[in-house]
Amino acid sequence: MGRCAITHVQNIGNIDKAMASAVTKVDATYQVPFLAHATMEPMNCTVHVRKDGCEVWVGNQVLARAQAAAAKTAACRWTRLWSTII
Repeated sequence: MGRCAITHVQNIGNIDKAMASAVTKVDATYQVPFLAHATMEPMNCTVHVRKDGCEVWVGNQVLARAQAAAAKTAACRWTRLWSTII
């Protein structure tokens, strides 16, 4: 799995200068209780494995991991893996 190069897209303003001249500054700490992270989607999927790759239908929050796992499990080339987010 290759990595994408991250490029600088836009830089507007000067945060250090703005903070130095700000009339009002807010410094706050936010705390929340620990809550269970439970899925709302059904925990299942459908996969169609073919000679040229596989197609995955899955409810998922981390698509890249799902694609990598499917490619490894089905022995597919990464570029031949399609995924539909439901």
